Amino acid sequence: MILFVTLETDALGTVSRDHYSVSPDAVDRGIYVNALFPESYGDFVKAIRVQIVDEGAAVQITSEYGSCKYSAYEHAQWESGSIGLSYASCKVFISLVPKYMPTWDILTVKHEGATMVFQREDIVAGAHLGTVRPRVDGSQIPWLDTRVEFAGDDRVMLSASERIMVVLGGEPVVSGEETYELCSFSTIVYEWDDLENKPVKFIVDTQDLTASAGDAEAALRVADSIEEQQPEMLEIVARYMEHAADLGSAEALAWLRDYHEVDDSRHHPYV
Repeated sequence: MILFVTLETDALGTVSRDHYSVSPDAVDRGIYVNALFPESYGDFVKAIRVQIVDEGAAVQITSEYGSCKYSAYEHAQWESGSIGLSYASCKVFISLVPKYMPTWDILTVKHEGATMVFQREDIVAGAHLGTVRPRVDGSQIPWLDTRVEFAGDDRVMLSASERIMVVLGGEPVVSGEETYELCSFSTIVYEWDDLENKPVKFIVDTQDLTASAGDAEAALRVADSIEEQQPEMLEIVARYMEHAADLGSAEALAWLRDYHEVDDSRHHPYV
């Protein structure tokens, strides 16, 4: 579990936001989120403690602003509400992000038996679905009069004819004569970069990730995908290559030999 923390300050109508991230190790040990903030907030923001509980199955947030327990395997949001400062106010937002989080790959729109498919790269804020998928003659399909207001990892917000629709993965939304649905084939994997002290995000094939627990080829495909996305994160890639090598992947073993640059089997397990 990684925490993304936002401190939002409103000083007479001028709003500023400071962002922080917290490593899984810190969450395991327990952390006072308020200790991340500048000293000037210390007299006003009360203790907000976050810690893994129930043998890793849950996350507990304990605070005067509200205490909650969340599943360690699901994405969740917590907020403090308004906190008074000397001449301003602030709010604390905590996003709890599990290591593995399903994400969507395509948006489908169904209308009277017709289905239009939109790739994720097409769905960006401000895009108009009718422009993305016009008719052959270039004109717009009337029932695709839909605008993308927001596109995130787990949801899309659309607007059409003064209607606002929030589409979540795996939960079709019916609006008028259209049905909108996000379909997922991928999973977001969050790792912590110890060198940079920051989170790193990868997107991998869900079937490969599931099979990688016991299948060497699937484990190698996951490792290769991570290396392709972040080739400079070699320490993280190496962890996935080690898993693939342990399952019997010769390619992963060769990668590790090259990575560690060792040729004496007495001193390294991957030779």
